[in-house]
Amino acid sequence: PRRGNVAPPPPPPGGGGASRPRGRRPCVLHDRALLTVGYAEAWAWQKELLGARLGGAARGEDPHDEVLLLQHPPVYTLGAGSTEKHLNFDPAAPPLPLFRTERGGEVTHHGPGQLVLYPVLNLAHHRQDLHWYMRSLEEVVIRALKELGLRAGREDGLTG
Repeated sequence: PRRGNVAPPPPPPGGGGASRPRGRRPCVLHDRALLTVGYAEAWAWQKELLGARLGGAARGEDPHDEVLLLQHPPVYTLGAGSTEKHLNFDPAAPPLPLFRTERGGEVTHHGPGQLVLYPVLNLAHHRQDLHWYMRSLEEVVIRALKELGLRAGREDGLTG
């Protein structure tokens, strides 16, 4: 893993959440960008990191933030609130592995060549507001794409 300090995410349009001073916080990047990591393995890894954070917090520790960067073999995921109506196949016989996750969103296809970033962090050190967090992640992606010369933006009322 690479270790570094990350600045708090830039404020997204519309703000949101209570404001309090933020500083730089240590973050470990687990860079597996050139590897294909199975979805179940990556999911278990995230749960392991979360468990370590919760255990550390119970002992009064303040674990650093961590980020996983990787690719998946072809797979479909369904977010916690999603419905199967968006699938274009029979979920009893999917053409690829299909996982229902605790994350948000509808159906998502992941595959080789698509980089996926999984942050595992304590929002108490940033802002305890899920909507702010999602807009901040979106802002990071928009800025990164613009740095690469790609046009990016938002659609009103739609985050992500």
